Amino acid sequence: MNAYATLKQFGLPAVAGSLAVCVSHPLELTKVRLQLDNELQARGSAGRYGGWLDCVRQSWRAGGVGNLWSGLRFGVAREFAFNCVRIGSFEPALALVGHPMAAGFICGSLGGCVANPVEVLKVRFQALGGATGHQHAAFSNAGFWASLRRLVADEGWRACAKGLGVSTLRGALGPGTQLPAYYELKRRCGAAGLDADSPAVHGACSAASAGVSIAFCNPADVVRTRVYNGPAGNARYADAFDAFRKILAAEGPTAFYKGAGSHFLRLGPHMVLVFVILEQLRLVAP
Repeated sequence: MNAYATLKQFGLPAVAGSLAVCVSHPLELTKVRLQLDNELQARGSAGRYGGWLDCVRQSWRAGGVGNLWSGLRFGVAREFAFNCVRIGSFEPALALVGHPMAAGFICGSLGGCVANPVEVLKVRFQALGGATGHQHAAFSNAGFWASLRRLVADEGWRACAKGLGVSTLRGALGPGTQLPAYYELKRRCGAAGLDADSPAVHGACSAASAGVSIAFCNPADVVRTRVYNGPAGNARYADAFDAFRKILAAEGPTAFYKGAGSHFLRLGPHMVLVFVILEQLRLVAP
């Protein structure tokens, strides 16, 4: 593969993800705030939000449109790094291992590792200004590099690897199921006589594959959000397994699907945008 082909293979997914998140970011923020709602409170306790729509409404009232797009720069950086690795390396990994599920697990895990430091900051900025979760006020209004320096200065370099294990697992479970589902659905559409290169097929397959992904990865996503947003020193959770145990004991198994509705409302349109943009970029790129 020559340099231009390599740039196209990895760069187009990064650009597509970065553009798509500019639209889908408010629902990602809503998902994070819902996942932090009633943290370690007894099951059945009243939450601060009455669902995803109420979360959007309260966030808007608290800080206007800026509150809903809080942490967007970290969202763009995350999508650039994550999609560059997880989508860009999928086809080479598939050619290497020969099985779409295995290729998806490998690419998703690598993407989770690469994007982890940005994910930590993204979650903290999304929680900041909401009604739930620990508020990392020291990061307020700081830029990208200033926030990263502050994170390292306050918590050490290990903070960049906070939640790395569960982030890797989440990356594997998400793209590990979503990417194979997308490409298999697209293949079946083509086999059924539909135009597999049409934006309508790309959109429908993306939305369906997002639902598959969320069913598998939302529990790990909840645990990851809690670990990322923990106070300095992580006094709340010793590690991801401790977070899983405490959430299950205090909030019950349904807590692992907190924010699943807004997760789909975000991921469905987001993946539609990613793959429609990506497929069209592939068609027009020489």
